[in-house]
Amino acid sequence: MFSNSEYLAGRGLVDGIMLKAIRGKTLNESQKAFNRVISKTRCLIERTFGSIRRWFLGGRCRYRGLERTHTQNILEAMAYNLKRMPGLLVLEGVK
Repeated sequence: MFSNSEYLAGRGLVDGIMLKAIRGKTLNESQKAFNRVISKTRCLIERTFGSIRRWFLGGRCRYRGLERTHTQNILEAMAYNLKRMPGLLVLEGVK
């Protein structure tokens, strides 16, 4: 079995997986810095999916078949954008 990092390296992809400390061993400073760099992008993405899950009970497939499930995901993303739009417009008006 390959680890995720080995799999990505074998395919020539950039490893963007956060590092985790092992019991009894802490991360060194370079590993902590790597995690900080990754977290700036990761938090933006995970916030979106977390909000969809919280507001619309996303992450659960309500239908059978890829087409219907994909449609459900698209509609959840559209609903997320519509729910956030008033707040974004207020921020634009403040500037």
